[in-house]
Amino acid sequence: MTDIAAVLQRAVAARPRHASYRLQLGPGLTFDQVAALGPYLVAMASEVNQLGRHLDRISERNRHWRDFTLNSLTRALREVIACFPVYYRTYIGDDGFEVTARARDYIERAVAEAKRRNPTVNVSVFDFVRDTLLLRYPPGADEAERAERRHFVMRLQQTTGPVTAKGVEDTALYLYHRLVSLNEVGADPARYGEPAGAFHERNGQRLLRWPESLICTSTHDTKRGEAMRARVNVLSEVPAAWGVHVRRWRMIARRLKRMVDGHPAPDKDDEYLLYQTLVGAWPADLASEGIGPFAARVCQYMEKAITEAKRHTSWINPNPAYDAAVHEFVTSLLAPGGPFLDAFGPFQRRVALYGVANSLAQTVLKISLFASFPVALLEREWRP
Repeated sequence: MTDIAAVLQRAVAARPRHASYRLQLGPGLTFDQVAALGPYLVAMASEVNQLGRHLDRISERNRHWRDFTLNSLTRALREVIACFPVYYRTYIGDDGFEVTARARDYIERAVAEAKRRNPTVNVSVFDFVRDTLLLRYPPGADEAERAERRHFVMRLQQTTGPVTAKGVEDTALYLYHRLVSLNEVGADPARYGEPAGAFHERNGQRLLRWPESLICTSTHDTKRGEAMRARVNVLSEVPAAWGVHVRRWRMIARRLKRMVDGHPAPDKDDEYLLYQTLVGAWPADLASEGIGPFAARVCQYMEKAITEAKRHTSWINPNPAYDAAVHEFVTSLLAPGGPFLDAFGPFQRRVALYGVANSLAQTVLKISLFASFPVALLEREWRP
């Protein structure tokens, strides 16, 4: 799915597209920086706190570490977890209690990055966390202490995967909107367009490694439908026109916002997500059903998106004023006879036309990937 999206996106437009995004929203974070913030925003604080208390009990066993406070240990753990690669987890303690070279590399890199991000935290706390995760036992440690450390490590590695995945899938992907067709589970929003040669090479490798794997462009995990992503990919080909239209729509919509906690609602980022959503999801048969049902669906989606983003509101700490302001904004923006629809329609129809071509191309690639493989590679390396 992501490979097909990459080949349909215009790679040379990545820089102007990013510039347009930043022009719309002002200076901001890269996706990697946003993803690193995600774990702090997910609702798994209780698990991390329990791990912190467990680590605190371990530290109390040795005079070199018993001065570490519970807060410092919990913070260090949280920082290290945030630095683990998404979807990666260690597997320590299952076979002979050995730490593989791969796991050791990931742990040391995560701890080093956590140190770099937190220059005010005592490095010895991070060193203690690192040594514990690597099962480096202190001199004279008895079997009970070793078993307790192994138990801690196994509990931690059951937490890192869900925390980092939740922090990206259900947080960061709702915070970063340079091109929302890139914001899919397992994808990398920083990966923007690839040449056809790279597409063929990836397919060749897939054939060699997983010749019987499924090929799909939609799963239960995808956040947007195939046709919507095909339309949004068109925006990568017209970054200048897209930027002009967004600025015009913002001017029209400015009067529809209201102040919540001293700031306009929705904020610029949520508004930017809304415009991409409208371009991608606009129904082809809107005239037959009227705009009311579609506007209601958009309101429901925006409610989910702003809640998952956890920037102004969340599931566990709702902000009814912001939620209501966004709902009112969407409803007023899409009201029949309003100036926005007249300004939005021509550009949306243009994108939809090219979106049809993208959808057809996507389908052809999905059902005929074998035809795209280099023949020489098949003849040389593949065996039925």
